Amino acid sequence: MRFSDTLRRWWPLALILVLSTGIRLFHLGNQGLFMDEAVSWAVSRLSPRDIMGASEFNHHVPLYFFLLKLAMMVLPSTEAGVRTLSVVASATALIAVLIFLKTEWSLAAAVYAGILMALSSFDLYYAQETRMYTLLAAAWIISYISLVKALQGKSGFLVVWAIAMIVMPWTHLYGFLLVGTNLVFVAGYLVLKRVYRFASSLDDHWLLVASVAVVVGILPMVRLLLLNSDANSQGASISGLGDILELY
Repeated sequence: MRFSDTLRRWWPLALILVLSTGIRLFHLGNQGLFMDEAVSWAVSRLSPRDIMGASEFNHHVPLYFFLLKLAMMVLPSTEAGVRTLSVVASATALIAVLIFLKTEWSLAAAVYAGILMALSSFDLYYAQETRMYTLLAAAWIISYISLVKALQGKSGFLVVWAIAMIVMPWTHLYGFLLVGTNLVFVAGYLVLKRVYRFASSLDDHWLLVASVAVVVGILPMVRLLLLNSDANSQGASISGLGDILELY
């Protein structure tokens, strides 16, 4: 394929990505850190062992703080610096959506979705905040895309799916809701495939192996979920089954 053809096919998406990232970087460091952001910055300055320990008291799981600690090794210790990780997570989610829709549907579909994501009030707000929400959103989007690709017979995407699934509960306790939804879908898929005997390009054994890997990978966070299940944190707490059903 000639370079001119590649440019014609991808330049609208590249433009959306640049503009979206530019909007999120605009005035990124203008406001001071509010309390939750300051907590994120403070926790990221702890040792890895202490970060794990802090997760038992601040109602948030540790992955984001580990990543922020690594990011702050190369980024400046400023308001903009500590918020850059959220911008990167937002851009990663957008790239995944643009490529997926361009290859699966059409350039027009990718453009429409890209514009919606670029102007998403949720994404704009949290991409400029030193918190874990855009990372959670990116993991959710990547898990969905990779499962779709795997069910098309591209079993290698199960590795990506399993990693994204594990990342979600390690990023936020509400990630368990997303993992639960995925695993319920997988179980339903396997049952219906047996009942109706429809053809599939994906080997069920690999799907089962990936699902088991997910369960094993999230087990350390189950303990934190139980520790926080009755805590009145006004944030990530899940106080009962009724709350989970309301969230669904």
